[in-house]
Amino acid sequence: MRVYIEDTDLGGVVYHSNYLKFAERARTEMFREHGYDIANILHPKGIFFAIRQCIVDYRAPAFLGDLLTIQTDISQVKPTRIYFDQNVWREDKLLAEIKIIVATIDVKKLKPVPLPHEVKQVIKEKLTKHSE
Repeated sequence: MRVYIEDTDLGGVVYHSNYLKFAERARTEMFREHGYDIANILHPKGIFFAIRQCIVDYRAPAFLGDLLTIQTDISQVKPTRIYFDQNVWREDKLLAEIKIIVATIDVKKLKPVPLPHEVKQVIKEKLTKHSE
């Protein structure tokens, strides 16, 4: 993804919280690349993803105009959680390491619920592809 002026501070450096937006988009695109619009799977079932935990290790800044690659891997899956490891790159330079735990939550009860079968299938495909 390209860094636009809206992503930066007055000095043209990517504002720290925007790395989380980049990571969110990359997770969504990972599902889309496997043929699934995650919102169309979760919302009709009354489920949504909620960030349970987020850790960001900022290594180097990104700048206005940079073309970034966000590598997204799934490291672990539990019945109600998905663990993502995401790295933000500019060419061969690692800019940030992001660890995200996403929980599946019932919209009405605001309680964890098991991952839908369709989501598990996408994850299985992603994990299988990654391990080859």
